[in-house]
Amino acid sequence: MSVEPDLKPAEPGPTLPVDPLLPPPFGEATRPASVLVLLFLMLIGMVVVGGITQVLFGFAANALITEVGVILLPVVVVLRSVGPWKSLSLNRRPEPRALLLSMLGVLGLAIILAQFTHWTDRIWPMPELFKQLYIDAITADSPAELIMLVVVVALVPGACEEVAFRGYFQQIFASEYGRRRGIVIAATLFAVIHINPWHLPALFLIGVYLGYLFVWTGSLWAPILAHATNNAASILLVNLSREDSLSQMAEAPPLWLLALGTAAFAAAVLGLRQMYRRGTVPTPQAVPSD
Repeated sequence: MSVEPDLKPAEPGPTLPVDPLLPPPFGEATRPASVLVLLFLMLIGMVVVGGITQVLFGFAANALITEVGVILLPVVVVLRSVGPWKSLSLNRRPEPRALLLSMLGVLGLAIILAQFTHWTDRIWPMPELFKQLYIDAITADSPAELIMLVVVVALVPGACEEVAFRGYFQQIFASEYGRRRGIVIAATLFAVIHINPWHLPALFLIGVYLGYLFVWTGSLWAPILAHATNNAASILLVNLSREDSLSQMAEAPPLWLLALGTAAFAAAVLGLRQMYRRGTVPTPQAVPSD
């Protein structure tokens, strides 16, 4: 007498949302139209306040004042009135592996974008004067000044800009238009606020990567760390090769380095997506407070 095997249907795996419309993370009072007004005021502040502080105090003080006073402070003021703060997902700590992959990915992407910028520079080159001003601004004359530049140009923008563009803007547009469109719109605004038309496509692509980091990890710490890593790498590269910095900005990376960067970026994206698919990553506004 044969016994029929007790076959149970396999448990369905986690399903990934397809560009869902998320609930408004900061309440009904904050909508895309008001965000665009806020961004317009930020742009005015970057030009006016940034121009004045650049003349009076120099590059480092200008970067600190504009990042904290023009980009972060308006978002903080709005959040104090509409909240909740936990929607920024600063209370969620991603896995250490996710943070390492985030940094690896942004370094690989930076190498790829160096090649991309080399191509775009042939079509619309950045004036040599602007290149030299940029290099002079992030060149340190002492170890102490180098540390100060890493803090002011890497760590502070990494925190301030990610709170504003991924933690605040991206979530608002995602709740209105869907997650993918929210990432794209926030990345576009992120590129525009830098007021650098020559590097606009590269800034947009970095913004898209940072936006997906926020989604894949469910935490704002991953894009903050990746953003700071990208900026710090630029500072260190200029200071390690200061005599040839201007000529290197116009050169494409060697083929072996481009291949290494592409492999690093692909490995990081695949690893992060695998971690995202393996478990259910909560949407940022659903993350409980510690």
